[in-house]
Amino acid sequence: MKTVYFKNPQALLCLFVFLFITLGASAQWTSLTSGTGNSLHDVHFEDANTGWAVGASGTVLKTVNGGSTWTDQSTGSTQWNSVFFTSSATGWIAGNGGAISKTINGGTSWSTQISNTSENINSIFFIDDNNGWAVTDKGDIQRTSNGGANWVDQNSNTNKDLFDVTFVNTTIGWAVGANGEIHKTIDGGNTWSAQNSNITQKLLSAFFLDANTAWVSGNNGVILKTTDGGTTWTAGTTPTNDDFYSIWFTNANTGIAVGQNGKVVVSVDGGVNWGIQTSNTSSKLWGVFFVNKSTGWAVGDNGTIIKTIVSGGHTWTEQNSNSNQPLRDVFFINKTNGWLVGDNGTVRTTTNGGNSWTTVTSGISQNLQSVFFANATTGWAVGSGHTIYKSTDGGATWTNQTNPGSGTYRSVYFTSATTGYVAGDNGTILYTNDGGANWTALNSGINNRDFYDIQFINATTGWVVGTSGSIRKTTDGGITWSPQNSGSKELDGVYFVDANTGYAVGNNGTIKKTIDGGAIWTDQTSPGNDNLNEVFFTSASTGWAVGAGGTILFTANGGASWNPETSATTREIRSVHFVAGGFGWSVGNNGDVQTYISSPLPVNIIAFNATSIDCSSVRLQWETAGETNNNHFDVQWSTDAINWVSIGTLQSHGNSIATLSYSFTYNNLAHGNNFFRLMQIDNDGRFAYSKQLTVSKTCDVAGSGLRVYPNPARSTVTLQLNSTSLIGTTARLVNLQGYVLRQFTITQVKESLQLNSLPAGTYFVITANKQSYKIVKQ
Repeated sequence: MKTVYFKNPQALLCLFVFLFITLGASAQWTSLTSGTGNSLHDVHFEDANTGWAVGASGTVLKTVNGGSTWTDQSTGSTQWNSVFFTSSATGWIAGNGGAISKTINGGTSWSTQISNTSENINSIFFIDDNNGWAVTDKGDIQRTSNGGANWVDQNSNTNKDLFDVTFVNTTIGWAVGANGEIHKTIDGGNTWSAQNSNITQKLLSAFFLDANTAWVSGNNGVILKTTDGGTTWTAGTTPTNDDFYSIWFTNANTGIAVGQNGKVVVSVDGGVNWGIQTSNTSSKLWGVFFVNKSTGWAVGDNGTIIKTIVSGGHTWTEQNSNSNQPLRDVFFINKTNGWLVGDNGTVRTTTNGGNSWTTVTSGISQNLQSVFFANATTGWAVGSGHTIYKSTDGGATWTNQTNPGSGTYRSVYFTSATTGYVAGDNGTILYTNDGGANWTALNSGINNRDFYDIQFINATTGWVVGTSGSIRKTTDGGITWSPQNSGSKELDGVYFVDANTGYAVGNNGTIKKTIDGGAIWTDQTSPGNDNLNEVFFTSASTGWAVGAGGTILFTANGGASWNPETSATTREIRSVHFVAGGFGWSVGNNGDVQTYISSPLPVNIIAFNATSIDCSSVRLQWETAGETNNNHFDVQWSTDAINWVSIGTLQSHGNSIATLSYSFTYNNLAHGNNFFRLMQIDNDGRFAYSKQLTVSKTCDVAGSGLRVYPNPARSTVTLQLNSTSLIGTTARLVNLQGYVLRQFTITQVKESLQLNSLPAGTYFVITANKQSYKIVKQ
């Protein structure tokens, strides 16, 4: 196990639910009355109250109350396509036929400017009151350096239509347009160079967060991202092929795109994945603008104006680690990049926050107890047999490091990329100052206690905890360790939020707290007696402890009270880890992984299973223990867990507090692995994916499975094994609804199963290898 100290922790609250990982931030879009039926093509706000929208037939609208009411500031009959303000007084509008008008009084009056083009201007952008650019059909780019008094042509090196322009300063900017064209300038537009988007669709909108990080959107659901200033572009995964006319990011993670058929999609992972939100309109949306991370507007056809204020919440959900090995530690450096380790050298990595995990061929056979990464590439894992392994490529490969210890190493912690510590059996504490090339044994002052966790809050001050209540502290980087008195119960986890405030957890529900750096430890009241394996705090008041029986405890008051939260497992949880922004993970026995995310989930799923009916068919079954605003489930299938196909839709019950059951049968299994997941869609458009289930089509493999006869039967059937591999394993008899009617152990090659007590109908025997065999009772 391990812990990490946050220098800038954020307080979190929690609510626990099961199974789903939401891709869309929780939000509601509400319609505003614009007072016009004309199409609106762009929107711009200077603050949460003051904004403008422009569109067809000379339409210019202004609001001073966040959109509750709009005042007509229309000028002329031109179709206005773009609006941009540099202050609440100074702004420009641009449109068809090369039209540009400027206001210096917040839109009360507008003065015409000569643009030096007759082409339709699709976008206008100003970096300050003087420097601005406009792009048009047929590749025209216009530049002003005096607030629009004069506009001059710039050579774009293209004759393709350009639809958007944006700058990050007076020299660096981009223009996007037809045929996937992206053009960049680094000299204020004097010269423009083409960048390769690798697509041919129209690109309609661009948003640059800084000189390196940007997103563009366009036709057919295209959204691209760059992190190197446009040298390379990567496509995000969007849930629709509708055109996206405008895109906006409120920070490096959260983005919104709007477009055709009222579509609004949102990303919370920097544009890698996008989820649909309900916009409450089917009108085409042309423009979107946010003034902060929560408040934004979108405009479109028929005078449509919608507004959103994002709401939040906190949830725990189950994720699939692709392993049934006991997992002993989890570590993330941010909300997307993480690692988990476990028995028999198990190492898995994720780059999408745990939505999927990649198995690493680690070459390690020992049980791994702890993992720590100093950055995205450099990390260490420790375990049994005095094992220390290091990776310098993000966990893809691991190299054994020679060390002077013995026994099992149980915790690793690095204060920098070079300086680290390992704690383990028999009072072992090791130290390195060269990234692990050389390890030195430190004198812990004790050799008859095992240490289970180690943590440092800076380069010199740290603690270790272990058996018989052992706590030792160093203030000189590990040269000396002084004992602290905590009692006699085993301690398995320690976490300090600063030099004074710390927590330790252990056997029989033990929770201890210190407010003086460990000189005095006081007991806190735990709601149970389950052994606690690790503790993690995101602030001095907000923390979690995890342990046996799927235990998750939460405190919001510095441990004055601890409350049990419902987790997605009843098996032992061995480690918990958080990163800034409200994202956390836990791991435990049988490959269990749970994640904590900062958006509420729409449905409480308490079971999701897949069972083979025969060599071609599988039955999916799931249960909900409460539904709010639920619309329907989309059942999805894949053969590679990457490319997914919708294979059916089931209407949900909408709102219910009862336990509800669903089932779906798929009759076209492919050879090898078949992957299934659910996409749950809410009435307000939010959606979430379930964990993935895997069904292997292995019925045609010689020696596998069993034969059932007679079938149909009236009273007794015989289960004839094709091999002895299932002897000693547990099988279940279930009905069509998936309820377990009987559980029994297979003890011989021919096993008799009595059906006398069952009514006529269809049943299934499910074996330990997850194969299902149909039985018809007459």
